[in-house]
Amino acid sequence: MDQGSRSADEYLMVGTIGLDNDAWQGGFYDDDLPAEWRIASYSTLLRSVMLPADEWKKAAAEDWADDVDEAFRFLLEVDAQEIAALEALPQTLTDRVAGLIIRINRLPADDMVIERLKALATSYPLCLDFAPDIASDTAESFCTRLEAARLWRPAQQQQPLHSGALQIAILAGEDLPQQRAVIAELERHIKAGGRAGVFHEQADNAAEQAQQTRLLAEMMGV
Repeated sequence: MDQGSRSADEYLMVGTIGLDNDAWQGGFYDDDLPAEWRIASYSTLLRSVMLPADEWKKAAAEDWADDVDEAFRFLLEVDAQEIAALEALPQTLTDRVAGLIIRINRLPADDMVIERLKALATSYPLCLDFAPDIASDTAESFCTRLEAARLWRPAQQQQPLHSGALQIAILAGEDLPQQRAVIAELERHIKAGGRAGVFHEQADNAAEQAQQTRLLAEMMGV
């Protein structure tokens, strides 16, 4: 892929789930770095982040978007029952939101929830994350109905479900050869015109692992 002609939104997003981690102080973050400067420091080393609800609400309240450049991207984790909370997000943050990870805790979903999700999909790409007790075929049928992809956990699912514009993979300790296979799969989604990202679950070394993944993706030209 010709990287010189690509926009920021055509690259694979690589980052962590959350960034406001005290355990990273003295490692990924400098020992004396104030907590309110973490987002700025993070954005110099990783170019996207998936924020859990408590962090994106904090990001909205503290104007984190003002501390990153225009090419930095946020993904927001949102419970299907709390979609209305997105209406309070400042424009500076929504301008940098690449998509939403919607948590589905039960199916069938209420008609009101479905209509809200359909409306939301006109503004943001959606990727759906289902509770473990929801059967896989039921989850995939719901994804197809909403034209949304299913959150991909390679440790649990061999292949992703390519049914939407936004494909996200969550890594949980995969080694570099396994990561290479995941990145290659996501590259196919990008080449087909979609957006894709890979994010490391919260752990003491998640940020360092994400940096290695970003380097690997760059070496692969993704």
